[in-house]
Amino acid sequence: IDTKTNREFKKIELNGQEVSGETKMYMNTFFESIKQFNVYPTEVFRIGQTHSAKQNIKLSTQGAEFVINLNSDFTLIKIEDGKAFFNIVILGDMKTPDNQSLKMLIEEYRISGSAIIDLKDNTIAESNFEGPIVIKINSEDFSLEISAKNKYIIKTIKL
Repeated sequence: IDTKTNREFKKIELNGQEVSGETKMYMNTFFESIKQFNVYPTEVFRIGQTHSAKQNIKLSTQGAEFVINLNSDFTLIKIEDGKAFFNIVILGDMKTPDNQSLKMLIEEYRISGSAIIDLKDNTIAESNFEGPIVIKINSEDFSLEISAKNKYIIKTIKL
């Protein structure tokens, strides 16, 4: 999958509503910033076959360091009209070392969906993902739980 080519977001839907204006600009910036975390299998696929890609993302904030472990499973469903159709499941986990005062725990991270790859230019033409993310953050001063379940439908064109 070509990850070096810039893409323009033609349409972004969040929880069934098309976003526009400032929200679309924010979402576009958000997706561009997380693009660096996307990894893809490098193996050759056959229809029905699944390959995995693993990634460890290191983050640091306020003197604390965290490692998010992502495991993505890609299953090739079919090839039709010059496009490859994949089902994708992304699982994530993170734990903070015991010696840190700021603790972060991913209690649940399971994103699933699909992607359509344009085989002419090896880029993602469309993707559709949804799923829950639950993160708990604790320190001596506060405790916070972030819980979200969103559905993203993203259509892009190659620039």
